[in-house]
Amino acid sequence: MTRPRRFDLIVFDWDGTLFDSTALITRCIQAACADVGAAVPSERDASYVIGMGLVEALQHAAPGLPRERYGELGNRYRHHYFARQHEIVLFDGTRTADETASKPDPQMLLELMREFGVEPERTLMIGDTTHDLQLALNAGTPRVGVGYGAHESDTFEAFAPLHVAHSVSDLHDWLTRHA
Repeated sequence: MTRPRRFDLIVFDWDGTLFDSTALITRCIQAACADVGAAVPSERDASYVIGMGLVEALQHAAPGLPRERYGELGNRYRHHYFARQHEIVLFDGTRTADETASKPDPQMLLELMREFGVEPERTLMIGDTTHDLQLALNAGTPRVGVGYGAHESDTFEAFAPLHVAHSVSDLHDWLTRHA
């Protein structure tokens, strides 16, 4: 006998959850900061911004850089990222922060729920950052954190995730039993 499905829509964050892009993004942010003479953020600080929109991310990554130079910093990040973009393949229908409001604004998740006709309580958001979990909280959806991505799993507690997966197999096992 099969149990009823709990969720009709499961939304996965891309960077750090399904694709190990954390190191690439972190290195590109660090290289862009070095290019413009800004203090180079640590790996932890550079990876913290993953999931934010580009402008917000760069403002956070280089807080000492004068505001009028953020455009230059963004261009240098794009330069480094595009030079390695061949390493990343997106699936058709992938929605990104450049196409909607940046996390943790719930707009992206609300758009997906509206597009698929699914209520918040029947939607599960899975992500590796506090931005992902705050997005889900803002949209009123249940959430699962993954502790193998950009943010430390001990920062997830405040967002009341249903589960924190510490590996892909842990996530698979939890989804099999609970989703």
